[in-house]
Amino acid sequence: MDNSKRWFGGIERLEARTLLSIGAIDTSFSSDGTHTYPFEGEQFVYSASSFDTARDGKIIAAGTTRRRDSWTQILLTRLNPDGTLDRSFGKDGQAITSLSGPRTGNQTIALVKKVLVQGDGKILVAGALGGQWAVFRFTSDGSLDRSFDHDGIQTFAHHSGDLAADLELLPSGKILVGGWAEPEAYPSTHNRDLGLMRLKSNGSIDRSFGTDGYVLNDVGYNDQVQQIAVDGAGNILAAGVSTLSRRYGDASIVLWRYRPDGSLDKSFGKKGRTITMSGPRPSLSSMQMASDGKILLGGSINDDGFLMRFAAGGRIDSSFAGDGAVSFDLGSTDDQANVLGANRSKLWCWARRGGIIPIRPKTADSF
Repeated sequence: MDNSKRWFGGIERLEARTLLSIGAIDTSFSSDGTHTYPFEGEQFVYSASSFDTARDGKIIAAGTTRRRDSWTQILLTRLNPDGTLDRSFGKDGQAITSLSGPRTGNQTIALVKKVLVQGDGKILVAGALGGQWAVFRFTSDGSLDRSFDHDGIQTFAHHSGDLAADLELLPSGKILVGGWAEPEAYPSTHNRDLGLMRLKSNGSIDRSFGTDGYVLNDVGYNDQVQQIAVDGAGNILAAGVSTLSRRYGDASIVLWRYRPDGSLDKSFGKKGRTITMSGPRPSLSSMQMASDGKILLGGSINDDGFLMRFAAGGRIDSSFAGDGAVSFDLGSTDDQANVLGANRSKLWCWARRGGIIPIRPKTADSF
């Protein structure tokens, strides 16, 4: 079967849609709209993995850096709203946290996937530490917050090869984390299971959630939660990818819904999940929820970006773009859509190559 036909289905490419304009660079930010910065004493620096904006408008960027000892560590930097380095943060605007952990084959100790700034200015980071998924909390000055699980770090050592990919701060102050775990020892089969964990505000595991604080589900051969969100009723939306059969190498994009206690909501989609398009190298980079419960996913599949919308009950929303999804190829090898916002007639989408792209669906709707 032709894979290009199998994973696209009825998706129409963006070239056939109305592309309004490429967003202009804001030159009031750091004088030219961009900001790069050297890090003194480092051999080389990885690009920032995630960023978030605090209530005062300052920007926290989080990533990893390789130190002189060649092991990767967490790097935080803070920018003022105008894009200049906030030199009151850490050491001259940057904070590098030296962490100990098992030495892995690729010289990685710490890995960063998501950063989130709390209302009090403390900084949450989701990722991994020594091959175990981990949540870190830093104070507003960039140092580890020792009041968070006694050392600033909560790890999930249930299995090897774990990664926390996303996190959400709940209204109660609890922290919801999504990712995946490998129940079989590396390097056997990489049969990952999707994972959720909930922490109390002090960093301890919330044992009232799921089974002893965790949810682990085996859906297919290789399951990964890459994006999480919480709706107005407290239900948990988990979006990710799954290789449903060892026979086929392509993975499918899957959306799950869980109740607030971590149990699977079988009224959603088909027995709690909706399985959508499949193709080479799918990944999700954003998930947004509308006030009416509709769900918009953005990401990449076969190196092309895509947007997809679901109704509140989990089915594909065919009123969006005619069949529920739209894809685009901007000419790079890794196009990816990140949904930034929406109004009645436009979706604002960041694409890896091309800046901010406003997209107008063929049919006007309420998203």
